[in-house]
Amino acid sequence: MQKLRLGFGPLHALLLLLLLIPCLGTAQTTARATANAQKNAAKATTGALLWEISGAGLAQPSYIFGTFHLLDSEFLTHRPVILDKLKASQAVVGELIFDSTVFAKIGGASQLQGTTLDKLLTSEQFQRVDAQLQLVTPYKLPMLNGLSPMAVMSLLVASGWQKQHPPKPEAAPMDLFFQQEGRKAGKPVVGLETADEQIDVLFRRIPLARQAELLAESVKSPTALTTDIERMSSAYQTQNLDELRKMLYDESYKPEEIDVLVAARTRAWVAPLRQQFAAQPTFVAVGAGHLVGADGLITLLRKAGYTVRAVAI
Repeated sequence: MQKLRLGFGPLHALLLLLLLIPCLGTAQTTARATANAQKNAAKATTGALLWEISGAGLAQPSYIFGTFHLLDSEFLTHRPVILDKLKASQAVVGELIFDSTVFAKIGGASQLQGTTLDKLLTSEQFQRVDAQLQLVTPYKLPMLNGLSPMAVMSLLVASGWQKQHPPKPEAAPMDLFFQQEGRKAGKPVVGLETADEQIDVLFRRIPLARQAELLAESVKSPTALTTDIERMSSAYQTQNLDELRKMLYDESYKPEEIDVLVAARTRAWVAPLRQQFAAQPTFVAVGAGHLVGADGLITLLRKAGYTVRAVAI
């Protein structure tokens, strides 16, 4: 069967590249959740999405804002403090820089090589994913048989969210919005990772068999994805980072997968962020999952000697 190449617009590409959604694959054992809870017991990150970074010789503070990749800029319009800190900063940093090359690369990277979904999933699993897909998209799974499980899972998440929360035409995806505003103001926009690095994490570092398992788990019930995403959205919008940490570290992927998808990446960001903070006051916008836990930016930057203070929004 010929592989379908979807016409990924900027929103689909952004979501597919950034959706390291911890609620996917939450069907883990109680024993694993308990072990993870003990291993990742870092606290004191509850109650804020915006953080001021000062001290350690900085002449002016920088700011880190935790984003939720499914929300758009409408969320920010009612929280002017965030926009004020963005305007006051002299540079903008994101997980990666969004441009046309990113959107082109993601389409190719999402394609399977040498296999298809119907070979990775059992017949029953394929049917369940197909049923869920048809609930939230105009596609049937045989049309997407050449897409990787992670890409299909991201499409399910993004489409399910948009069905429940139709985006406003004038609103931009939150992460993209900050970069657009930075460019409009003539500020340098810096990426912490390249598109190739994020593609490697999303589509290559997790084995295909495991990706298929996670996809199958995510549709074990018709409401599993919706319930988990809404729970995560609620935790985010109430700034309950401890709940987000719990979903990420205690209930989702295996510990080694969390390290690949989130923790190792966050640790690698500390050095370039320290250079950026020393160079100029900076506004950093990265997924809120990168703020929390023992390997989150709040903890890591404090260990590096900075004063990290929550800012009310």
